[in-house]
Amino acid sequence: MLPSATSYIHSLSAMANSAPASPCNSSSTSDTINELFANSKSSIADVEVKFSGANLLLKTVSPRLPGQATKIMSVLEDLSLEVLKVTINTADETMVNSFTIKVSVSLRS
Repeated sequence: MLPSATSYIHSLSAMANSAPASPCNSSSTSDTINELFANSKSSIADVEVKFSGANLLLKTVSPRLPGQATKIMSVLEDLSLEVLKVTINTADETMVNSFTIKVSVSLRS
């Protein structure tokens, strides 16, 4: 799940810098709202990544796994990403993690 999210973050960053008006594969762009969006669905988790202004929104939906949010936070910190807000919700056996991440100049370049 985390490699997918990391890959999407870097792919979207590259797209944002190169051609924000051209859609590609599972990503879409919009000039009017200045957002870039991608998602990935697998048997492990659904991962959604969206650039919105100066922030990146990362959302994962997966079965409940002990320590999952802590592992995601650890990977984000290892990538030197500044997490501004974390929301963790559970319903029955499903866990939804939402992270608001500040996009640094180095990530966008």
